[in-house]
Amino acid sequence: MRILLLSMPNSIWAWHLYQVLPNIGIASIAGNIDEDFEVDVADLVLVRANFRSFLENRITKHAPDIIGLSAMSFSAKTALYIAKFIKHLDPKIQIVIGGYHATTMGEEITQSESLNLDFIIRGEGESTFNELLAAIEYNKDLNEIKGLSFKKKEKFVHNPRRKLEDLTTLKLPRRSARILTKGFHSMGLKADVVESSRGCVNNCDFCSMTYMYGRNFRKYTIERVLDDIEECKKGGVKAIMFADDNITLDSKHLALLCEGIIERNLNKIHYIVQASVKGLYDKPELLKKIVEANFKLIFLGIENPNPKILRSIGKNVRNQAEKSKSIISYLRSQKVLAAGGFILGSPDDTKEDFLNVVKFVKKIKIDMPIFQFLTPFPKTTIRERLLETNLVFNTDDYSNYDTLTPNVKTHHLTREEIIILRERMWDEFLTPDWFVTNGINIARLYPWHSLKTVLRSGPRLLKKTLNRMTRAKSEYEIADEILQEEKDFRDLKRFTW
Repeated sequence: MRILLLSMPNSIWAWHLYQVLPNIGIASIAGNIDEDFEVDVADLVLVRANFRSFLENRITKHAPDIIGLSAMSFSAKTALYIAKFIKHLDPKIQIVIGGYHATTMGEEITQSESLNLDFIIRGEGESTFNELLAAIEYNKDLNEIKGLSFKKKEKFVHNPRRKLEDLTTLKLPRRSARILTKGFHSMGLKADVVESSRGCVNNCDFCSMTYMYGRNFRKYTIERVLDDIEECKKGGVKAIMFADDNITLDSKHLALLCEGIIERNLNKIHYIVQASVKGLYDKPELLKKIVEANFKLIFLGIENPNPKILRSIGKNVRNQAEKSKSIISYLRSQKVLAAGGFILGSPDDTKEDFLNVVKFVKKIKIDMPIFQFLTPFPKTTIRERLLETNLVFNTDDYSNYDTLTPNVKTHHLTREEIIILRERMWDEFLTPDWFVTNGINIARLYPWHSLKTVLRSGPRLLKKTLNRMTRAKSEYEIADEILQEEKDFRDLKRFTW
């Protein structure tokens, strides 16, 4: 039996400038398929300009029996289009969809978009997908496979959910199964993705992973993670992104990982990680080990400097602003890039709250801020609250759920005002002063990629500046046009759906 696993071609403009990374989920599923089955993996983001011709050629020449699709909420529309396209090419191919959106919206998908789907995997996919292949190959009962939804007489049967994977039983991702490899990078360095843990026990209302894993935290053994990094190194990888939801939840485990990286001489690789402020604050020894292990970019979930806003989204961290400033000061002193995620658009946010975030960002001298909007992801606690207050103006076009596009208004701001504020914030931040004090840090570490990014972004910024200078368009028209360009890039608008 021949299997082809696909991740979607959709990409977000802001991320695409700096990173193009493989989907570790489908590589892990491939690594845990029985050796009797032939499996290929393709990250369509590497062929986003011509993914349809790639698929047509691959399916025609290699005739897969089963194709698995992995999609987030913002790429779910593309996944359903690809399913339709595959069935058009060969109706006999059985199609499986999995990932976060399929897990949270499985029943809804089968009610409206089930025509071209044969199976849905809800939750983690390694064991469920492997059992599905065995059931198809040896004609076993599908009802026994937990975590599976399957079509039966044009209707879907939803089996009970599966327990979370025992990470000690999972084999390494099968990166050798990738049929597309050229183009993965982080800041211009050849890059890959590694996991050291899954899940989180925190109770953030906006988090989309709680429904996927529950409030649960599981760790891979240190040796297993180091072996995975070794495999990446053998493939010439120079940068690794840790995909953990909250790698700092167990500081001892992270410290041991850093020690292992140093002992195995794996600290020439650049490591990128997202971390919590709480998990790093007041831990000088851990921060020192992170630096020694060559963690070059730390993405901090700062969310907001205002304690009241933090509490409103279920993130109750005392002195978040002061703690963030302390960590960033240390990282910058060690020539580690400090990035920070900030959530905007909470129900009570005002114009002043938006602009105060920019003032805070400049005050703490963060290298790379990421201004994200509160997004009502399916099955999150915050979604239900926002729907009750009628603040969600986009309830069902999930292609806009990329965190960088506003989908929610506030009690004080309209959609239009939020869109204008978004651009004002970037104008306030991207000043000559930032390029001198912060931008130079990025350029020093990644000179060629920094130059390339400036050249790619230049025409866009020039167009915006000229529109303002000539007053050819209003502030809202300029901001909305930029937002539309980003949507077109993300959704591959030039293709007919």
